Amino acid sequence: MIYVIESSEFFLVQQKIEEIKKKYQIEEDIHQYDLEEHTLDQVLEDLDTYSFFGTKKCIVVLNPSFLTTDATKVVEKNLLHLEKYIQNPNSDYVLIFVVSKLDERKKLVKMLLKQAKVLKLTNDSATLAKQWLGGYQLEFGALALLLEYCKEDNNKLYQECEKLKQFCFQKKKIEKQDIVDLVDPIHGEDDQELFAFINSLVQKKKKESLEIYQNLQIQGIDAIALLGMLANQYRFIYQVKVFSSWNMSKEEIRKELNCHPYRIDKAKESGYYYSQDDLLQTIEKLAFLDYQIKSGVLNADDALKNFILQI
Repeated sequence: MIYVIESSEFFLVQQKIEEIKKKYQIEEDIHQYDLEEHTLDQVLEDLDTYSFFGTKKCIVVLNPSFLTTDATKVVEKNLLHLEKYIQNPNSDYVLIFVVSKLDERKKLVKMLLKQAKVLKLTNDSATLAKQWLGGYQLEFGALALLLEYCKEDNNKLYQECEKLKQFCFQKKKIEKQDIVDLVDPIHGEDDQELFAFINSLVQKKKKESLEIYQNLQIQGIDAIALLGMLANQYRFIYQVKVFSSWNMSKEEIRKELNCHPYRIDKAKESGYYYSQDDLLQTIEKLAFLDYQIKSGVLNADDALKNFILQI
């Protein structure tokens, strides 16, 4: 069998190759050639060599420039050799070409389009997330929140989808709160204002918090997501405060919470503004607001503004 995988995203290519290997139950006899380092002669020699144990063999060819718009020259006899193989492939071998973009004007590519299975992998994060979360119901807005957290990093997106499926296996439904609770958002420069808002709020700076929140609204940040992130932050501050009261060291707290030491330092700073009871009451208040929003009693935007005013 011959496959052509068309994609420029390494993670998706590797995932698809693993699927193909699993389909044909190939675990050991796997040969990979990068034609920026190897030659087509080596690939052809491997294709002409029968497997010693008579088992299926997988040959992966990376960067085959002769299938793209690249002008790299290839020895004509080698192309003819490859054409003959494509017309009459070894049924015990799985040959996989990996390209970023096929040049469909080329004779060899036209032949592959007829003889091979061409897999044009999408790198659209929304499409991939729906595919990876197949069989699970998504709460309205959950997909958008997940994509926002993963910032089009499809490797992270896949890992987070697997985590969410495990956590939500029983209910077969993924809600926004599940994403807030389980997924660590990628923090880039665009997130600085978001975290400035959270920090100002836990430090009880009402005016500053309201001003930042107005800017976040203009950017289209979801109020429900913000409330979820706030709840997580207050829970984290509470945990650090409790562990500190038990005289646990920063390293012991880090191991217990599996987090960066910097987060512990910031949580301790924020914890100065609250007693343990204050933090528990705040966490309960946020949970009740979440319930009221989901029950339709409160509007998320109004709920968040009222929370800011009452801190």
